[in-house]
Amino acid sequence: MIDYLGIYGNLVDVERSWPWRGQERDVRDGLYRCLESEQAAAATVRYPSEPARILALAQAAFGDLRGLLAGLPDELLDREPKGGEWPLRKVLQHALLTEFSFKANTRYALNRRAADPVRMPAEQRPSEADADVSGGVAAILERFSMEREGTDTEFEALEAEQLLLPTIWSDYDVDVRFRLNRFGGHLAEHTIQCEKTLQWLDRPLTEARLITRRISYLRGLHERYSDPSLLDGLDRTNRERAREWTA
Repeated sequence: MIDYLGIYGNLVDVERSWPWRGQERDVRDGLYRCLESEQAAAATVRYPSEPARILALAQAAFGDLRGLLAGLPDELLDREPKGGEWPLRKVLQHALLTEFSFKANTRYALNRRAADPVRMPAEQRPSEADADVSGGVAAILERFSMEREGTDTEFEALEAEQLLLPTIWSDYDVDVRFRLNRFGGHLAEHTIQCEKTLQWLDRPLTEARLITRRISYLRGLHERYSDPSLLDGLDRTNRERAREWTA
């Protein structure tokens, strides 16, 4: 869906006329029809477990990031925003590396023997080389999306007692439930950092981009659990509208 999210986010004339059900509306209204379709799909989802609900919120947080960045010029990735602040590529590398790190720490907590330390040994931590953020915006988002899917698939079926297993996060004694919630929390933190970075780069968010972020956020809430035929239908409609609105 990154292709049409990029088109939606870059729309300029949201007041352009658009016919819907025999009446003249505008493109802005059309974007809200797209949003409402995602909302309707999200409203019907039955998550199979508490971990699945937690991780769906993490995927929604990723959806917000995806909607923020999709379609932006690749040259923005390496542009310095201001003194001491990371460029977008560095922010995304940190976010992706943290996805790996949280995954490794959660896996360690689930498999740890009683004699093992609660803190995961340093040699088991992922390195920056594991977080590949080469290429353009679309390639990075696609790669990140695949890693997120792996995280969700691995942990969505955890049992209630597994959520209580001890682990350590940032020198705090926490449990696996806390760690699962950190996936979404950390993504939200760095989506906001990316938003600030774009402002420093004189790329303020347009109305179309704001709506697009919400569309992508809602897709994240249900995309793991909706019927593939529903997702295909939503994507088909969105691509048709994207072509229409840029014709």
